[in-house]
Order: sequence, then C-alpha cells, then structure tokens
Amino acid sequence: MWPDLAFFGNCMLTIDQSVSASAPNWRGWFIMGFSLAWRDLSALAARIEVAWERQSERRRLGALDDRALKDMGFSRADAWREASKPAWRD
Repeated sequence: MWPDLAFFGNCMLTIDQSVSASAPNWRGWFIMGFSLAWRDLSALAARIEVAWERQSERRRLGALDDRALKDMGFSRADAWREASKPAWRD
C-alpha cells in the first residue's frame, strides 16, 4: 500500500548526487537547524527548572516561623521580600 521508506532514501540520494558539489547539502542544514533548536530548547528547560526550584525555595522560606527565620539570621520582612520576588529574578 505505502511505498517503502528505502524508496524515499534512494530518491534523496539520487537528488543529492545530481546536485553540484557547490550546492549546500539539505541534510546538513536540517541537522544543524535541529541541533540548534534542541540546544535552545534544552537551555530553556534548564532555566525553567532553576526558576521552579527557586520559587519552591522562596515559598518554603515564606512558610517558616519566626524562630526558624531568627536562627538563620532573617527577619520576617526579609523572608517576605525574598518570597515576593518573581521566579526569574535572582
């Protein structure tokens, strides 16, 4: 029913061989674009993970009682100021 995938690979191989040597290879461009997109998505995922952890730590800091904050050297105002920061800010 459907053509064999090897057929498409052979067609592309024939097309690549028929193009002059100075023409860019479409596979190389595709792989380069895919790897750049993957790199950018990986960096974005890492930033989201850091922001998620930072926000979680700030929520826990805001939930501590005054005695625990005093043990760490923070006041309630310091904890509130830190907990109210957006996730993307250090």
